[in-house]
Amino acid sequence: MAEWMSTGIPAGDYWGMDVRRAMAFQRNRRYLYDRATEAVGNLWNLHWPHKSPKTARNVRVSPLHSRLAQAGANFGEVAGWERVQWFGEPGTKRVTHATFGKDDWFRHSGAEHAATRSDVTLFDQTSFAHMLVQGRDALALLQRLSTNDIEVPVGRIVYTPLLNQRGGMESDVTICRTSDEEFLVVTAAAQRIRDLAWLKNHAKGAGQATIADVSSGYVTLSVMGPQSRELLSLVSPADFSDTAFPFATAREIEIRYGIALAFRMTFVGELGWELHIPAEQALGIYDAIVAKGYDLSLRQAGYVALNTLRLEAGYRDWGSDLSDEDTPLESGLGFTVAWDKNRISSVVPL
Repeated sequence: MAEWMSTGIPAGDYWGMDVRRAMAFQRNRRYLYDRATEAVGNLWNLHWPHKSPKTARNVRVSPLHSRLAQAGANFGEVAGWERVQWFGEPGTKRVTHATFGKDDWFRHSGAEHAATRSDVTLFDQTSFAHMLVQGRDALALLQRLSTNDIEVPVGRIVYTPLLNQRGGMESDVTICRTSDEEFLVVTAAAQRIRDLAWLKNHAKGAGQATIADVSSGYVTLSVMGPQSRELLSLVSPADFSDTAFPFATAREIEIRYGIALAFRMTFVGELGWELHIPAEQALGIYDAIVAKGYDLSLRQAGYVALNTLRLEAGYRDWGSDLSDEDTPLESGLGFTVAWDKNRISSVVPL
């Protein structure tokens, strides 16, 4: 810690002591009292799989929370977010599974996993963080910070690590170019403050580039599986064919009475789209997808299945598989390094 304070650069992976791991609301005094009391009491307790705190809950909930609860959601907590771990039978009591064995969660999440591979599933990923990078020098800033090439046409999506001075992955993000001078950066819930601070700190000397946290304005629904194209075609007039909507592209699409920014991306290894929806339009779009998905055996799924699916597909997860000590080459992510890209010389060095 002393070295970090004196040089400004941590000597290794100190995420457990990094102030950027905490969200702003977590300095609320009532939150701190309740959670700290529980944490001390849990020090010597068994840490069961998928265990979440009991105190200071329902701090951050998706606008779809009540719909998900009615559908049988069992919730866990990450960065204050109530996120679906798996779905039980609608109307059944939500329980905490205190066992290392294959309890109900194993059976339910296994069925969600299988449905994603064979049919179509719907994930609520509203906990995603969204940062808007804008300005004349926005491209130059992101081009400097990213290993991948961000100088792409409007509507293209780029997956890229962000590297620190040691070549380690400070984070990995998805960047969508939404206009000539505007980019939407999407990252995980737990990395929201970390990535926001990283972008803002480096934007200080990068000319005309502004960073805005717009996370609260979006609900993210992911429609995944072999029948995802068929389901989306039932709720939207957009063309979801490979020709009109290739992989790693984004389009604004109409769904019911709303508009969504659709990313053709996947974290599960199947055909699928992430729908980034204005929060106030989320309920209507969710209801439309669920209603039309009935005949296609649509199943709603949670983060346990999402994790097993991405493991099976070989996708990395920062914080689980990757840290700021790992380089893209060490992690099998060499394909994200554009060795010959145009670095845009107007950007100041890190």
